Amino acid sequence: MKKIVSVLICISVVFATSASISASAKETNEGFGFFTMETESIGDYGFTDYKFIDKNGNPVCEHNRLNFIPSQKKMRLFSFMPDKYDSREHDYITDVKYQGESGNCWAFSTLSALETDSIINGYDTINDADYSEAHLSWFSGRSLTENTNDPTYGDGINYESPYSMGGNWLTVSAPLARWNGVAEEKDYPFNPYDITQMTGYPEEKRYDTGSGIVINSSEVMLDMDDTKQWIYDHGSVTAAFYFDEPYYNSSTAAYYMNSNNGSINHQITIVGWDDNYSADNFNSLIKPENNGAWICKNSWSEYWGDNGYFYISYYDMTITYFAGFTAKQVNENSNNYTYNGTGYRVYFNNSSPVQTANVFTAKGCEKLTSISIYTLTEASDVTILIYKDIKKNYYYPNQGTLALTMETFIPREGYHTIELDKEIQLSPGSIFSVIVECVSPSGVSYIPFEYNQSGVVYSAKEGESFVNIGRNATTWIDNTQRGWGNLYIQAFTENSHSYITEKTESTCQTAGSERIFCEYCGNVYSESFYALGEHNYGEWSDFENDCNGNAVSKKICSECGNAIIRTDRPGRFVTFQDFFEIIYNLITKIFSP
Repeated sequence: MKKIVSVLICISVVFATSASISASAKETNEGFGFFTMETESIGDYGFTDYKFIDKNGNPVCEHNRLNFIPSQKKMRLFSFMPDKYDSREHDYITDVKYQGESGNCWAFSTLSALETDSIINGYDTINDADYSEAHLSWFSGRSLTENTNDPTYGDGINYESPYSMGGNWLTVSAPLARWNGVAEEKDYPFNPYDITQMTGYPEEKRYDTGSGIVINSSEVMLDMDDTKQWIYDHGSVTAAFYFDEPYYNSSTAAYYMNSNNGSINHQITIVGWDDNYSADNFNSLIKPENNGAWICKNSWSEYWGDNGYFYISYYDMTITYFAGFTAKQVNENSNNYTYNGTGYRVYFNNSSPVQTANVFTAKGCEKLTSISIYTLTEASDVTILIYKDIKKNYYYPNQGTLALTMETFIPREGYHTIELDKEIQLSPGSIFSVIVECVSPSGVSYIPFEYNQSGVVYSAKEGESFVNIGRNATTWIDNTQRGWGNLYIQAFTENSHSYITEKTESTCQTAGSERIFCEYCGNVYSESFYALGEHNYGEWSDFENDCNGNAVSKKICSECGNAIIRTDRPGRFVTFQDFFEIIYNLITKIFSP
């Protein structure tokens, strides 16, 4: 496979590994550490490595890598994983695709993992789960939106050729978190033979989530057993390694490299494992020390390897970047509040806990259901505070009503969506904040944020992102006062009116009605009217003579004063003749035929 080699302008989401954490923690002796990321290498097939450097230009870690050679793996008391497992046997894995001359292996492996997780969760079927690498690659490389009303306006880059741009599972987390996709392959087909056919997608298609699927998480695997458990639960993980033809046995589709030359050039999808896969299957001149291999899906078409698959030894010295992806469903009622147009390339640490916050304004009647953050350590204790109804002239993100306090533990490094303990109702135009405190096991806080560097630009407005190093109620500082960009905190809502019923009964003068409407925005769900009601008459009054001598009695409506009148014959004394006449008429009525 040959790739158009190009220089990557980094737009990545990058996480510090345990090695970098250990090194950077030394900076906390000064109370504050500041670290930037630079490109290390661009692989032949599209994978890109990174490293962090301190303020003096010294690397704080060699690579952001974990390598799970069995002899070095963490020991667990119990492991119930079978010796062999293959997600293909359960119809979880979608078809092998072909990346062609592009440098988009990272897009192919990531979307394959999301397709698999969607199938397992019942969001999609194996026949329908087919997500667009073209859409994801294009809008990842052209993350600088032209829409001035977009909250991420001013962030990112416009790379000349997104399909020759390198990347990795970390870089792809940023556009996915922004909901740049996941679009349908049928709407944006990948053309591996002519990448010029996949250009010029209009701006209004940036957030096309036609599949109904977005990213829920992207997480670093902890060890070999953790990787197997993730594959068993979610169908696959992504990983990267160094591919070089001499180390590949084409007759058995088996790969093993016995040294780490410092270069990683390709990302693939692991769909299973075989603990007993023979070491004899690998190159006869270079064999691993023991049996065992990962079952891998490639993006070099079904005509390569074993119908597009191959085996890579557990003992390969280059395989690393084990990461798992999960998906979630969204629809036209789902909303994503974010200021991040591209991934972070700067973080700072502090030797004590730090509070960070993003402030948003609700567009409509919505329920806040979840948030997302990045963690930079293997284990993180997270505290979340949600404030609503913040006053319009706020100086701090906590100048409102505290709606939620929540604590959670996140075991893995990566990007995470966190479901809130309760849904929080928001009204149109109301201001709310998401405050996060994330602390590593050592008590150090690691905070990724936007910061302008060569090749990528960030833009932030006053009142959007805040940092509170002192953790006091009034020690918040707006990021723009530091010359920083936005923080990587997002909020997710669902359109949801809060309906109440207002009912009036009909009277003799007015028709009654029943109106169901939103108490926050006034949106009317339904409205109906009733007929006029009956008069509310009282008892008949005693007979009284009117001006004509008639005996009159009345019933009067207590609501409107309307009267019903009944009249008797003119009032006079009753004679014997009258008496006999009454008796005669009565007998006649009784006995008349």
